Amino acid sequence: MEKFSSITTIYMGKDALADAVGGARRVFIVSDPFMVSSGKISYVTDYLKGTGAEYEIFSDVQADPDIETVAAGTARIVEFKPDHVVVLGGGSPIDAAKAIVFFAHQQGAIPPCPFTAIPTTSGTGSEVSSFSVITDHKKNVKYPMVDDSLLPTSAVLNAELVMSVPPKVTADAGLDVLTHAIEAFVSTDRTDFTDAMAHTLGAKFHIAHGRANAILLPYVMSFNAGCATQLTETAKRYAKIAYLCDISTASVRQSALNVIRTIRSWTKKMDIPPTIKAAGVSTEDFQAELPEMVEDALADACLTSAPRRCTKEDIRQVFENAYIGKLP
Repeated sequence: MEKFSSITTIYMGKDALADAVGGARRVFIVSDPFMVSSGKISYVTDYLKGTGAEYEIFSDVQADPDIETVAAGTARIVEFKPDHVVVLGGGSPIDAAKAIVFFAHQQGAIPPCPFTAIPTTSGTGSEVSSFSVITDHKKNVKYPMVDDSLLPTSAVLNAELVMSVPPKVTADAGLDVLTHAIEAFVSTDRTDFTDAMAHTLGAKFHIAHGRANAILLPYVMSFNAGCATQLTETAKRYAKIAYLCDISTASVRQSALNVIRTIRSWTKKMDIPPTIKAAGVSTEDFQAELPEMVEDALADACLTSAPRRCTKEDIRQVFENAYIGKLP
């Protein structure tokens, strides 16, 4: 049986924040340093001041939130004891907030309360997913958490907030969206194959998740389509994308390659490195981490629905191709 459900209520429009947070008296806000220093946090705090609600801001979340950040945030939320939690930011603050709320509830330290996510990027969809990815920097590993209780109870979508982040972040997030869309189109169970490689690449070399996806996507697509060996059924799916983008030919292989090369050209226009090497990873560091990256990718839950079965050697080859930029 297949099932899709979501407990997250999505609010849009000028009164969206009031609809989502109205009535709250003690609000714990999770965000990042940029949202605070840029003044964007005022989108939430100005509203709360107007209602007379008390609030506390936890803004220590950096890219790829780690175990220590989650622990610190959990201690703060337990001490504050909110009746509503709000997170403002991209995928990292939202993932951190999910984990903070989850562990605070697991400890029985705070009662269940409404949890509102306000995304400022479009790449992750974390505001409506039951996933959270937390990094262990000591082990250079990312741990995906999956539980329905991680779902925010509401999300506020405001296009102006998406325009508030730096262009580099917008580019990374946009290509993250593209990766999720393409992978969903070909995956056997509608989850992401590229994510399994991007999780470990980002953890080892501190590359933002959206950017890691953008770097790896053409090479993963080439493998999925069998462009360098024997064409697969997935190649036909990519050919459909080529048709929709008006770049198809009579050849399935050429159509699939046109999609892959078009994506490469888009990343170039957005100043995203075309290879792992161009992202600043030395050959020595790459070779040293490669065996563990292969193992991590093979063990990642996202790999189970890949459209083409793969071995350790297949994954190693994709990483190596992505390092030097080898495409058919």
